[in-house]
Amino acid sequence: MSIIFCAVTGPIPGNSDLGTPLRAISDGAITSIHEHTTGFGKHLHYKISGQFGEVWCHYAHCDKILVKEGQQIKEGDVLATLGNT
Repeated sequence: MSIIFCAVTGPIPGNSDLGTPLRAISDGAITSIHEHTTGFGKHLHYKISGQFGEVWCHYAHCDKILVKEGQQIKEGDVLATLGNT
């Protein structure tokens, strides 16, 4: 079993405006949600399983989080919107 970690913790390349949808890269489950006013600000973690084993994803600096902890997600679901913390 391998574990891979991916993260969105800074500006997304291209024309990324406040409120840009942040989508799930694959089917999985939301493992935690945090709403801080400093550091990563509003952020979430989710886990997916695939051909390379478990992949843990961290989306930080969100404006709005649109999912709940424990929620099952599908590839392409909008999990949050881009913020600027």
